[in-house]
Amino acid sequence: MTWSVYALCEPSTGEIRYIGVSANPKKRLTTHLTSSAAPLLREWIRDLGKTRPSLAILATKKNERDALALEMELIAQHKKTLLNETPGGELGGRRARKFSGIDKRVARLVAKRDISGRELGRRTGISCAAISRIVNGIEAHIEAETAVLLARALNTTVEYLVTGTS
Repeated sequence: MTWSVYALCEPSTGEIRYIGVSANPKKRLTTHLTSSAAPLLREWIRDLGKTRPSLAILATKKNERDALALEMELIAQHKKTLLNETPGGELGGRRARKFSGIDKRVARLVAKRDISGRELGRRTGISCAAISRIVNGIEAHIEAETAVLLARALNTTVEYLVTGTS
């Protein structure tokens, strides 16, 4: 099964307004049009009237986890203009799964790059305590924005941090 990272776009301008993940984006669009649970998205669709948002497939992935990781990264990049109410990495409005191993990958990269938790905190703006919780596996989930900051500071991709593949 392939998973699509899709965007709902403003019909008149093509501006991305919502990013999501689905194995069947056309069916998911129909669900958004008839019963979206997200209030901001529902209001935008209602305001469009008879016009429908355009559906754009941004990427396809071979598995759900990779698609969710990319969704998180894209939501963080487009955050200011989106109607998404969560940072992504979810499916059907609930957390799909803990991205296991992110603690080990961050710790491995910190050691490989020979930087301290304090230095990583300086580079990312993330507190040393939060970095410690991530590296020690205490944080079960990290926000998309945190994953993007860590990936940039560690010179890697969000996909690698979340999935272990790049």
